[in-house]
This record gives sequence, structure tokens and C-alpha cells, in this order.
Amino acid sequence: AGIPFGEPDAAQAGEGTHASFPHQKWRARQQCCFYWSAGNLLLFATIMKPVKIAAVGDSITQGGWCNVTRPWPALLQEKLGPSFDVQNFGQNGKTVQKGTGISYWDSEILEKALTYAADVVFVMLGTNDARPWLWNSTRFERDLTSLFYLFRERNERNGASTTVIAVIPPPLWTEVAYGISAKIVNSELPRRIRAVGTHMSVPVVSSRESFKALDVSIVDVSCDGCHPSDFGQMLIAKSLMNFLRHARKGTLNKVTRDTRWHRS
Repeated sequence: AGIPFGEPDAAQAGEGTHASFPHQKWRARQQCCFYWSAGNLLLFATIMKPVKIAAVGDSITQGGWCNVTRPWPALLQEKLGPSFDVQNFGQNGKTVQKGTGISYWDSEILEKALTYAADVVFVMLGTNDARPWLWNSTRFERDLTSLFYLFRERNERNGASTTVIAVIPPPLWTEVAYGISAKIVNSELPRRIRAVGTHMSVPVVSSRESFKALDVSIVDVSCDGCHPSDFGQMLIAKSLMNFLRHARKGTLNKVTRDTRWHRS
């Protein structure tokens, strides 16, 4: 109780907050258009294949904690319907940063996510990086940038056109959980993710929007102050759906060069 999780405004993640990135050519390259009509998200590809969505993350994405029956990727699949194929590439305990001994970069599931060659990749990582003895903001931004770049370039070589979307993880509802710092998760992590998103022209969505819209207590959304309950997972999925609903207003299709997506 009493743990603030209101993230900073995007303006607070301005100049001077990100590291120096080498991949300048990736700026302003988005590959996907989303359209919203009559209260339903409708995506139509000119080829008759499901739209492939990869959910990349840690245990919050993988599920299995707090007796969760369906993590947010499964709920997103349910909402989007059979024209979409949402695959869960979450793995417990993983960090963005390399060299931690628990990095997503060292996991077999990263190769599986790359091989899937998704049209859209949601990346929600960073909670496990927020342990004081692991946290290095410069390294975090550098390795998150490299991960975004890897998905974009690897899938392009495989003939896929991929849009990467950065997702700010849920807040921590207690001062410390599993060694993870609420101060880092709730304040610094959003700034760093937004800084990378701004620099790389990667859309950023906060999984916290639906949490903030409701007056909820920790017992409603989490069993341990860190992992979302079924209700918490539903709120994450709702935040992502709300993001997709409003994407037509310029978040994703403003600079797109991919013409495969059309409103019928």
C-alpha cells in the first residue's frame, strides 16, 4: 500500500536520458498499419494468413504465478480472434541486460521467438533488471535497443516485415519483491523504455493504463506484489487492446512503409 506507480510523462524521457545508439538507420521505420472501426480492431492482410503476434517477456508474460489460468497473450488472442496467431514467448526470471546470468539473450526461447518471424512483436521486459545489484541504466537502454533491432533485422532477412512495440511492465505494488526495487520499476524503468522508444521510433504502450483507471488494491491485482493475478492479466490485455484501438490515430501507421495491411 502507498507505493506510487504513476510513471513519468513521456516528456520527462527527453534529451540526455538515453545512451548513444549505433543503429540510426532504424529511426522512423514501422512496418504495420492498424485500423479501428465500429468498436472492433480489424486488421486485414492482402495475403490469406493469420497476423502473427509474438509476446516477448518474463514470468509476467509467461504466466504460472498467482494461479493464473490465462496470461495476457492468451487473453489478447481471445480478443483478437482467429485471424490472429498470438504466441507466448515469455520466460520466467529473464532480464534485458546481457551478462546477468539470467538474460533473455541467453535463453533458447529468444531463438524460438525470432524463428516465429512475427508481424508484430510486443516486448515487455525490465522487471527483473530492476534489482539494485543488476540495474545499470546505460546497459539496459543499450541492450533493449539491440533486442528491438535484432527482431527487426532478423525477421527482415527471413522475408517478414515486423513492427516492434515496447510495453512498459506493470508496477510493483510493494517496496521490494524478489529483490526487485519498486523505485526502479515504478519510476526509472518507464523513463528508460520511453527513451529507447523515442530514439528508435518504436511505439511504446504502458501496461499500466487500465490499472491507473481503476481504484484497485494489491489483493485485487497480485498475489505477491509483483506478479499479476487473473484480474491483473486481464488489465494488461485491456491496456494493449486500447492501444491497438487508437493506433490508427498515428501511433503505428504514421511512418509505415508496409502496404500489406489494408482496411477492407
